[in-house]
Amino acid sequence: MSYIKMQVFDLGGTWIRAANISNEGKFGSIIKEPTEEDFIGQIKKISGQLTLSTEERNHLDYIVVATPGPVRDGMLLSAPPLGLKNSLDLKKELASLVTGKSTEIIVENDLNAAVLAELHEGYGKQWNNFYLLTLSTGIGAGIVLNGKSVKGGEFGHSPINPLEYPDQRCSCGRTNCWSAYASGKGIESLIKKIYPKYETIEEVCKAYKKEEAARTIINIANNANAQGLAMMINALEVEGIVIMGSLGLHQYNLLIPSNIEIEEYAINSIPEIVKTKLGDTIGLLGAYYRAIS
Repeated sequence: MSYIKMQVFDLGGTWIRAANISNEGKFGSIIKEPTEEDFIGQIKKISGQLTLSTEERNHLDYIVVATPGPVRDGMLLSAPPLGLKNSLDLKKELASLVTGKSTEIIVENDLNAAVLAELHEGYGKQWNNFYLLTLSTGIGAGIVLNGKSVKGGEFGHSPINPLEYPDQRCSCGRTNCWSAYASGKGIESLIKKIYPKYETIEEVCKAYKKEEAARTIINIANNANAQGLAMMINALEVEGIVIMGSLGLHQYNLLIPSNIEIEEYAINSIPEIVKTKLGDTIGLLGAYYRAIS
C-alpha cells in the first residue's frame, strides 16, 4: 500500500521547492515559489498546500528541509543567501508541523543533501572522487572521496584575484570572495555597478551577444569561475566536477569557462566538468536520501 512518507523542502536564496514523497520513493507534484523573507512561514504555508489529510499527517515519517548554510543538530548556524547572519533553530521553528507522534524533522545543508542524490542517482554511480559545485544565489561545493561524502567545500568564500572591480563585497561581509563575482548575489551587485539598465541576470545573459556592458559582466563572472574551479582542481585531483544550481544549470554555456581558461590558473589536469543529470530536483532527491540513509 502506498502512503505519503515524507515532505521534502529545498530552500534556496532564490527559490523554494517542496513535494510529498511516498513510501515507494515516488514524488507528488512539486511546488516551486520565489523564496520569501519569512521563509519559515512560507514552509508552513506550503506544507499545508501539499494537501495532507489529518490522517496522512499523523502517519508522516519525516519532514526534511535542505537549506544553504552550515547546520548542526538541526540548528542553522548562518545562511547568507537567506540573509541570515545568526543561528536559527529550524527544528523548533517548524515543530508545529508535527502532529504524528513518530514524525521526525530533519534539517540538512543543501549541498550535503544534494551529494547524497548524486551518489545514489547521478555521477556517483561512475565516479569515486568528484565535486558537486553549486552556482546559484551563493557558491559552494560538496566533496566525494572514495565514494563517501566528506565535510568542507566552502570554496565560494575563498578569495580570488579579480581582474576588474576589486574590493567587491560578498554577502558574508568580506571582499573579493569568489561568490562576490560569480554567485547570483555577486552578479546582481556587478549589474548595479556596471550597467543598472538591467534588472536581472537573465536580461544580462540575453544581451551578452549584443551589448558590451553585458559581456563585461559575464566575462568577470566567467573569469572568477575559472579561478574558483582551478582552486578546487588544485586542492584535490578528482575524476569530475558536477555542476548544479540555477546559474550552473541554466547559464552553463556562458558562466562555465573552457578548459583553456581554467588552465591559466590550474596546476593539476582538468577533470571532466558536466551538468548534473538530476536537474532542479536534485535538492528534493537529496532531502529524500538524507531521511532514508
